[in-house]
Amino acid sequence: MKNVKIVDYFAVGTFHEVVNYSFIKMSAGIFKRVKYLSGKSAGKNLMRMFERLEMKIPDKISFGVLPNVENDTPMGARLRDLCGFFLTLYQYLITPYNTLLFYNYTNKLSLPWILFLNIVLRKKIVFVFHGELEFLEDKVSYLKTSGWYKLCMCFSFRYLFMKSPAYVLVLGDSIRKNLSGYYPHLLPHILSICHPYILNKEERIEGEKKTGIIRIGTVGTMKESKGLKNLLLLSDLIGDLLSQRQIELYNIGRVYANGMDLGNSIIWAGYEKGLPRDDFEKLVGQLDYLLYLYPLGSYRFTASGAILDAVKMKKPIISLHNDYFNYLLHDCPIGYMANSIEEVAQFIRDIVAGKLHGNFSAGFDSLSDKVSIEKNMLLFKDELRRIQVLSN
Repeated sequence: MKNVKIVDYFAVGTFHEVVNYSFIKMSAGIFKRVKYLSGKSAGKNLMRMFERLEMKIPDKISFGVLPNVENDTPMGARLRDLCGFFLTLYQYLITPYNTLLFYNYTNKLSLPWILFLNIVLRKKIVFVFHGELEFLEDKVSYLKTSGWYKLCMCFSFRYLFMKSPAYVLVLGDSIRKNLSGYYPHLLPHILSICHPYILNKEERIEGEKKTGIIRIGTVGTMKESKGLKNLLLLSDLIGDLLSQRQIELYNIGRVYANGMDLGNSIIWAGYEKGLPRDDFEKLVGQLDYLLYLYPLGSYRFTASGAILDAVKMKKPIISLHNDYFNYLLHDCPIGYMANSIEEVAQFIRDIVAGKLHGNFSAGFDSLSDKVSIEKNMLLFKDELRRIQVLSN
């Protein structure tokens, strides 16, 4: 199979831009022709990325426009899912047999219908799954759209994937392990690579430092499911260090507080609308350690893009354990892992007291290789050979 068609019905603007760019680059290293179909704003953004990072778009890559709802709002997302039902189904019907059909964002509503058709038509298809797999563990009402999404996925995983040459792609072996734990018979149809990331900058990104103050902070969107309560609890546990100005505690990114009292001991940068990428990287560059305080038991079915900012900027981390981090950081130590917020607070106290002096340069080098586009391209190629999309 020499060609691949990547269908992205959902992305708007810069949404998932790093992963989408990586999929295109990986596919271009494997296939003779790559066709990327997306909404207008996402396509333009990706073309600009190619021009910025590589000067021009390679000849084997072409872009096409899908009619899309461009509003970046919750209602816009619902309308994109509804329109995406028809767009993804139509793209399935018109894709020739000599082309791999690659859905880099899976429409949960059209998923079972495409799989039903594929039992007969038997085209080669790969469906990428991101955070929507968390619905498998969530208790959701079937009166809500999330309930319908869960129903479509569960039915497809249980009954349909095994009947045709259609495959699930997840971004981490820990996710494959957990998903196959729910559906053991699905394992031969699950492909896995690491979460790819763009590591094109040689220099370490640094910001202005304040002498004598250790800066620690979380990065990315912050809400309850991302550890907001843990961050607030941590600020209480190290309140004396904050008041004595030995530590500055940051959250860099948009915050969804949902009525929670955030207090004034944490510096909230980009609280209302988030930050442009350049401003975000400059602020993260000022930190000495990055904090990841996701609730214990989270990230069983989701890859974290936020931790890759630590890799890019070579910032050591302080994190709570979770399945994905344990997988990603196995043999690639880049900081300190804790079992509780109390342990996180103790790590910080030990750092302030000069008791911890970790050298994580070897871990950063190993992890940079693990998430690189080049390494993931090789993993993806091996998986495609296993399912006989590519010949040996």
